[in-house]
Amino acid sequence: MRSDLSGLRVTIVGLGLIGGSLGLAFRKTGIRRITGVGRREESWKRAVSLQACHVGTTSLEEGVRGANLVILCAPARQILALLSAISPFLEKGAVVTDVGSTKEAIVSALNELPPTVQVMGGHPMAGKELGGLENAEAGLFTGRPFVLCPLKRTSPGTVALIEEIVRRIGALPVIMDAACHDRAVSRISHIPYVTSLALYNLALSGRLAGDPDFSLASSGFRSATRLARSPEEMSLDILLTNSDNIAAGIRRLEEYLHQFASRIEKGDVSWLKDQILRARTALDGEAED
Repeated sequence: MRSDLSGLRVTIVGLGLIGGSLGLAFRKTGIRRITGVGRREESWKRAVSLQACHVGTTSLEEGVRGANLVILCAPARQILALLSAISPFLEKGAVVTDVGSTKEAIVSALNELPPTVQVMGGHPMAGKELGGLENAEAGLFTGRPFVLCPLKRTSPGTVALIEEIVRRIGALPVIMDAACHDRAVSRISHIPYVTSLALYNLALSGRLAGDPDFSLASSGFRSATRLARSPEEMSLDILLTNSDNIAAGIRRLEEYLHQFASRIEKGDVSWLKDQILRARTALDGEAED
């Protein structure tokens, strides 16, 4: 295991919240060469001024050549396109990874990169309601799980290196199969997002009908619909690259909602109380952990 990371030549493609936060966190580990690749010149210049990278460029070729660690920080469908674009410029022995919110499609695309490079899927389970480089912070990953999805071709040395980097930025590495990851995040992240959209539209339908729904809304409604504020591009990519798991989960959620509707109509106090207490007990236990 490498204790000194200063010799790494890191390129971060995408300088938003996650890319910027990774750059800030990497600087604290002693990494001396971080190149940021932005779509616009002002993006990488802003990242340099905030010390999220040492140098920057808008050229993928210029940014990737010579790097021995390339991290793609973009929405999932952009990552798929970036993998094809960077393939000719990758240095022999370089490690390529990503931070995409879905993993199966990306891991499959990673596997198509030349055999001369190492690959690993990644997803930090961290973020903020508001994205963008201006909201980046070095401590974003502290204490948060960071899912890693090795491929069959990923060497043990590469796994060890990425695990060490993840630990050095304060995160908790979790090795997980890509398919398992996508099923899990569909239930704990992606379907809650769709539910948030649906709740907002339900309230909107009341307002359009003349009811004062929004004027009565308080913290409960804001909490329940907070995810509906998520960035459009990222959210759309999630829905389109994890569609089977999300659709299956929504159908299962429909079954639960039908159960609740039926029990509420019947006034089944015992069943309703059991559901309320079971959820509260489980959530209180997680809060204590």
